[in-house]
Amino acid sequence: MKNIPHITSLPNQGIPVTGLILPSTEIVNLNPRNLQGSKIIVSGKIYSGLNKKEPVRNAKVEVWHADDFGTYHMEQHNKDISYYSTNKPILRGFILTNDKGEYAFSSIRPGLYGDRARHFHYRISAEGYRTLETQIYFKNDPRILIDDTALVADPCRIIDFRRQQNNTLKGIVNIYLPQMDSE
Repeated sequence: MKNIPHITSLPNQGIPVTGLILPSTEIVNLNPRNLQGSKIIVSGKIYSGLNKKEPVRNAKVEVWHADDFGTYHMEQHNKDISYYSTNKPILRGFILTNDKGEYAFSSIRPGLYGDRARHFHYRISAEGYRTLETQIYFKNDPRILIDDTALVADPCRIIDFRRQQNNTLKGIVNIYLPQMDSE
């Protein structure tokens, strides 16, 4: 897989954004400024349906997180990544899932701040589906036990990130997105 530029425009709108529509072999780089930290690759699928196996195509997977020192680099746009200026996105972006519901991004491991466990913020949206905003945590992070938000996280939101031979952490985050008409 190769890293691709993370800045593009929404089709027919000319609005610069972070992210791309991806073939399944591409990874969006959320750390284009190469901030210090442990490299990480996250991939997964967004799915739905009664059998919980139907891929959600063109789902917008927004991701943001703190840097290695626990600092967020944010603009105030109601957190919608689409409206960030192209020269400012750091450790945030979005991916539109492919026909198989797949997405992937690279970045650095989120830093620590306060009593919070390490985490990624996710917001997933797609036409005809409920928008989901959640956080993804690191399995075996001792701060989960003192983080009020992490303590109530569904077990599927606590991910086993594994160190690869090249020292990069890798994790798989599959997320179920309910349809609008489902309960």
